Amino acid sequence: EKPRFVPPLVLVAILMHATAYGETLDLAPVADAYTESGGDAATNFGTAEILIAKNDGSGTNYTRRSYLKFNLAGMPANISSARLKVKCTALLNGPGAPVQAFAVTGDSWDESTLTFNSQPSLGSKLSSVTIDVVGDDYIFDVTSFFRSQSESDGVLSLCLYDDSVARMYAAFGSRESATPPVLSITYHPDAVSVAL
Repeated sequence: EKPRFVPPLVLVAILMHATAYGETLDLAPVADAYTESGGDAATNFGTAEILIAKNDGSGTNYTRRSYLKFNLAGMPANISSARLKVKCTALLNGPGAPVQAFAVTGDSWDESTLTFNSQPSLGSKLSSVTIDVVGDDYIFDVTSFFRSQSESDGVLSLCLYDDSVARMYAAFGSRESATPPVLSITYHPDAVSVAL
């Protein structure tokens, strides 16, 4: 049987379609925990099934920050995006809670010992999302920081927090819960095999 001839433009279209959206890899965090100011500033919440973001302003109130850590070893090349996906499990002050994802340049924190008193400082703000519906998934684009950490120490630490002092409570499932967060990586394979 003679080989089938595929016009060059058709072949290019097939290859473009196969690589347009890329492959997706979901990473689970290797650690996550929230911290709380006030009377629990020295308390560890590493085994909690929730992550909380709330800014009450004064350090004597109940400000919460949530930290997540991902191991980036063995990541594929040609990363096009990296997005943190979390599921909202509670909104105690109604909808419209502002939450931002921040870079965390220090990776030495441990979920079993992290407290408000020992938490690492925050770096640049990466993305902002408004949380409106309990049960919905929310996406934070962290692509730029992912790339820099993948090329450096291979560990990505993030923090969910509200820097607007809205005093609104938003909770999400932690890695100990039935609705854990994931870091969704989209990449394009170096080569595409097309069967004709």
